Amino acid sequence: MRIALVNDTFTRSMGYTENVLPQALVKLGHEVHVVAGNLTAYHASPDYWEVYEPFLGPGLERLGVEEVNGFSLHRLDHRLLFGYPMLRGLASALGGLAPDVVQTTSVATWLTIQVAISRLRQDF
Repeated sequence: MRIALVNDTFTRSMGYTENVLPQALVKLGHEVHVVAGNLTAYHASPDYWEVYEPFLGPGLERLGVEEVNGFSLHRLDHRLLFGYPMLRGLASALGGLAPDVVQTTSVATWLTIQVAISRLRQDF
């Protein structure tokens, strides 16, 4: 099964659901794609550079696709709307992946709305 997990951030050095769920799904034999913004966790913290950057690195990551622990990580550019990220090109990315399942880790965010609208428009 081809699975797309959509998140606003992805931070390598963390043990959050965004990191461990894709690895577990790969072990079960699925093709997994994480589609995330180019932001790291805690990017909105006013003291990010002082508190988090020494551990997590820069608050912005490079755009593009790379393999991470058996899954594909797709980094998309973001824009903030009322302080919350939206992903530029999300519908196109999902359309190109043609996933069987799309999951977000948030209930009501711009990303969840973007995924729902893309599905209603049958972009994927």
